[in-house]
Amino acid sequence: MKEKKMNEENIGMYIHCGLCIEENKDNEDESPQEWSNYDVGWTEQGLQIWCWKHNANVLHLDFEGRKIKADDTRRKGESFGPLMANVDLGVDVDFGVDKDE
Repeated sequence: MKEKKMNEENIGMYIHCGLCIEENKDNEDESPQEWSNYDVGWTEQGLQIWCWKHNANVLHLDFEGRKIKADDTRRKGESFGPLMANVDLGVDVDFGVDKDE
């Protein structure tokens, strides 16, 4: 099998709010992707997923000060700009990716 690039869809298991899943367990008309409403963003510790419907934490990853690799590029042919262009994260995040590579 061909290995996927970092900027391709590689998700093997989705993350959902447990409260949303419980609330909509009998809803056969919409998938969790259709009715979920999340914010995902950088924190001082790492990365957090926040459920707007329940005003609740879904997941908060603590990188414990480690540098991580991240890919903020788009696939060829996609029309929007880089994900992190002109964004002030408010925290010191080192993506560990050299843009000149």
